[in-house]
Amino acid sequence: MKKLLFGVFALVTLLMAACSEDIDTSARYVFKEESIGSYLSKHEQYSEYYRLLSEMKVSNITETTILQLLTARGHYTVFAPTNEAIQRYLDTLVTTGLINEANWDAFPTERKRDSIKQVIVYNSIIDSGDDYNYFEVNAFPVPTATSKSVQFNMPNMNDRKLTVQHTDNGDTLYINNCLIDVDNRDILCINGVVHAMHDVIAPSDNTMDILLTRYIEDKTSGFVISSKIVEACGLFDTLSANRDEKYEELFQKGAIPKKNEETKGETATFYTPEHRYFGFTLFAETDEFWTQAIGKDVEDITLKDVMDYLDAQGVYPDAKRDENYRSEDNLLYQFITYHLLPERLSPSKLVYHYNERGYSPNNRVPTVAVQEFYTTMGKPRLMKLFESRESNGVYINRFPKLNNGRRDDYHEYSCAPENEGIAIGEPNLEGDNDIRNVIIHFCSN
Repeated sequence: MKKLLFGVFALVTLLMAACSEDIDTSARYVFKEESIGSYLSKHEQYSEYYRLLSEMKVSNITETTILQLLTARGHYTVFAPTNEAIQRYLDTLVTTGLINEANWDAFPTERKRDSIKQVIVYNSIIDSGDDYNYFEVNAFPVPTATSKSVQFNMPNMNDRKLTVQHTDNGDTLYINNCLIDVDNRDILCINGVVHAMHDVIAPSDNTMDILLTRYIEDKTSGFVISSKIVEACGLFDTLSANRDEKYEELFQKGAIPKKNEETKGETATFYTPEHRYFGFTLFAETDEFWTQAIGKDVEDITLKDVMDYLDAQGVYPDAKRDENYRSEDNLLYQFITYHLLPERLSPSKLVYHYNERGYSPNNRVPTVAVQEFYTTMGKPRLMKLFESRESNGVYINRFPKLNNGRRDDYHEYSCAPENEGIAIGEPNLEGDNDIRNVIIHFCSN
């Protein structure tokens, strides 16, 4: 039975490329008596990275370099690319047409060259500050029962939260799909830890509108129809939002001060963030779904075909069936905005597990039923995200029967087919799909 994601709630209340290279394995020691900067300076395989660290400033309002930062006290996690990794990254820039030759003199402008240097350096470092520790491998976030990709709880210096990809081979780990060298990781220094990287960590700075445009142009992307619906409903401008520039201006001018509060005779200081970002989550039906539901090839499916299909399902009976797709009253608009949340939710954040009976934060295997409610975009409606041990993954609007008696265990004991809801598939976070302001989860049934 084919299923689509429809709004069923009225908003009454708001509820809570692996690469092979020869790396100097003599680095696999503990350097507790020297800083990260000092350690990197003594190993030729990091000489290019060391040079970039010495050139990049911490911010536009200071002369302090990143290298100076890494020689001072602190708790830093450094995913250090080797010389070969940086050269390989420059090779990819030739492939994309940004430069003609794989060297630093080939950039068209100094500004563009500096921006690429910043990508390499800022994305490679997590500064945990004074209150939190650095991340050795045994402190990396662990996979969930349904996802092997999990985000760190702290951002890097580019204000991005990196993702750890675990493999069936527990000794092989990736950071944003970049391989950590198995022989050169957990190198402890007095101010943090170094992990050698086979590739440069460089998350895309594209936004959702750019990604969906690429999906439309690439007929094999698997999300042509869903992307066309978003475009037709005039949502690209909204989904291009990445950072609140007005907030940036006020912060730089000091108009957003720190806030002090008196608590039991003591003053507590709350630090305001330097940036304010926008984020979105899209739950998208695949092209495979649409071709089966409508009975046409992807290139032959029109917006009218989609409207006719939705109309036949009897959803949103009060919505208008016209071609003014940008109207909140339009059927297509109401349909697609129910697929959108105004926040970026990674797979591990769709449903929060914490202290339910039998749950262990170490293996993160769901036990009793847990659910979250979110307000969708467009006309306010509620979306229920649900996960239990029996569901085998996160579902949208799942309504099983639970063992919820006074002395029962609150597990599922049955779920009728019509109440199963929509299964959420694992998102693609590789390469250009790793977008700062969005995560796309596909609806798998």
